[in-house]
Amino acid sequence: MRFVRPSLLYVAVLIVLSACSVGDPPDLPELGAATWNEFAPRGATVCADGSDYRYFVSAGTTNRLVIDFQGGGACWDARTCGLPVDDDGDGLYLEKVRGAPDEQGLGGIYERDNPDNPFRDWYHVYVSYCTADLHLGDAQTRYTGEVDGEQVDIVREHRGYENVRATLDWTFAEFERPDRILVLGSSAGGYAAPVWFADIQRRYPTSQLALHADSAAGVITDSFAQDVADNWNIARSLPASLEGFDPNERGVAEIVADDFVKNLYIQLATAYPDSRFSQYNTLADATQILFYLLAGAGQAEAVLTWTPQMLASLGTIGVTVALENDTVNVYSYLSDLAEDNALAEAFPVDTTTHVIVTREQFYTLREDGVRYADWLADFATGREVASVAPAVELTRSALEAEHIGKADKLLAGADGDGGIAVEVGIGAFGLR
Repeated sequence: MRFVRPSLLYVAVLIVLSACSVGDPPDLPELGAATWNEFAPRGATVCADGSDYRYFVSAGTTNRLVIDFQGGGACWDARTCGLPVDDDGDGLYLEKVRGAPDEQGLGGIYERDNPDNPFRDWYHVYVSYCTADLHLGDAQTRYTGEVDGEQVDIVREHRGYENVRATLDWTFAEFERPDRILVLGSSAGGYAAPVWFADIQRRYPTSQLALHADSAAGVITDSFAQDVADNWNIARSLPASLEGFDPNERGVAEIVADDFVKNLYIQLATAYPDSRFSQYNTLADATQILFYLLAGAGQAEAVLTWTPQMLASLGTIGVTVALENDTVNVYSYLSDLAEDNALAEAFPVDTTTHVIVTREQFYTLREDGVRYADWLADFATGREVASVAPAVELTRSALEAEHIGKADKLLAGADGDGGIAVEVGIGAFGLR
């Protein structure tokens, strides 16, 4: 038998090809020395008040990428759209870009120089939010009416679709094939992340993808679903390839009202069994309860039923995926965190904190002995994880019993006049 010795040139070519195919960071345009680099795509992009849209990118050192949808409230009628966040930080939604994460004073996962940050070496694309439509709309809508004795006449540019599309187009062009991608969203962005996930997965079929939504459980009312259909025009954003989400087969209001978030996770986990999906929620999230109330839930209903509905949704997602797909690729991290709860005084019952990834508790929170930052890092990198919950009884009866007797007090209202007096600031959305 004759052995042929490969030429030195052949060996050199193999070495070069091998080196180029494993672990190289993606090519990026020239970035400045700033931690977060600003991009202004122009075109059809715009914020709710007509101001310019911008997104931000932070360079990493590995071929791993975070695609991160910012949170910041929403509006869908004259009452809610008449309350944008003002210069003092009071309001229900962001109507303009408030700058890069460091300019907003965000902590947690945005502390790029923190050695304890498991994502400090990942590239990070920050999809700014300023359209009040969960990053999904494609409409210019005029809202008019009398609110608290005053006439409201305001035009909002719900152009989340155009803004996300421009940001993702740049991302898709600049990142050829990341080894791993964490699709992240908090609050309002936590709804955009699963909606846009299929689009990202299609672009990167060989990358390892994980989705994590922070504080976006999807407990809504039918009237809110109709308002979304009438005022935001989200049809272009919907993942039509997933069963039940094609707006050509049924109306947008029906899709949104039909357990939108629960069914979205079930269909994603079914369509992409090699990807991973997870949610973080606190047990009585004051901001999510507030928006459930604003969306048309009764006052007692909002407090008494939000938690059981959130838990039921998580349970149904997990059980359905496990039974139908014979796999476990959906997880949850539940907490009873109540520190820095901006709406703690708004309700006459105990509530919990909204959003974790922007906070210092990102590094300190532990439930059942599992630190959240470690859990999220393991989840995003494909290591073994399990769902986590605090050491409290999570049955529907126990949770309802916790609030029995408080409904009458709730209906009396914190303002003593049959309603809840809520002064909402930017902190309620976990933005600082």
